[in-house]
Amino acid sequence: MKRFTSSVSQDLFLIMVSFGILIGLILPFFTQFVLQLPSSQVLNLTFFIMCVTAGIIVGIFNFSIFRLVVYRFLREMRSKINEFREKLNKYYWDRTLQCLPEECHLDMASADVIGSLVEDFNHFIDTIYHLIKTEHISSEFMENLKKSLKINDVAEIIIQFFRDYFGGDAAAILTYERGQFNITKTWNLELAADKINTDYWFRVLREGRVILLKDVAEDFLAINIGLGKLKPKHIAYIPLVYQTHDVGIVILLSRT
Repeated sequence: MKRFTSSVSQDLFLIMVSFGILIGLILPFFTQFVLQLPSSQVLNLTFFIMCVTAGIIVGIFNFSIFRLVVYRFLREMRSKINEFREKLNKYYWDRTLQCLPEECHLDMASADVIGSLVEDFNHFIDTIYHLIKTEHISSEFMENLKKSLKINDVAEIIIQFFRDYFGGDAAAILTYERGQFNITKTWNLELAADKINTDYWFRVLREGRVILLKDVAEDFLAINIGLGKLKPKHIAYIPLVYQTHDVGIVILLSRT
């Protein structure tokens, strides 16, 4: 449908008033035809002005009824949407779920498209609410899981992840507790305990970034290939941090 203005309500107002003017222009001829009145009584300027004025008044009255009925519904919908949006914002700020879907439902029964819109809106609110609730439960579960699990429990999974993601021929996880490093898990990696140099380890935790060394002779690190051991060509130190707390580091060795 062709738009006359940038506002739907203004378009509707113009259509209603224009239709009233059209009826006002037709009414004198209709009156003459139906009532068989003389042309001098109905086809004159005064009667035309009266009919057009009445048509304009009816158009304005119809638009007022539209605003009274439909606008009230739209304002209520906007209010519920804003209320639900504020609850969502509050949830994402403090992670507390204080929102029941019924509080944001529209309560309006109507056997037409407005009733269907109300039903769809309420279903939409319910869907969003259940998604948030599911996400909230999952977040709590993961948080509790993180608190109960120690790095020793998932060390093998961590090594497997870094191997798959970054590649490498050997790896190790070192946990950091009470100012010192402890070897938690190794894979094809040999550590010479009497030659360990922890300078890079502390640097990794201090800077909080990955340190990649190339062609650096680390005498205490080697790749175990079963029949012997090889010196690594590349060494990567990757920090493990959880909620600003230093957990440890991952060491990856590569011979290429």
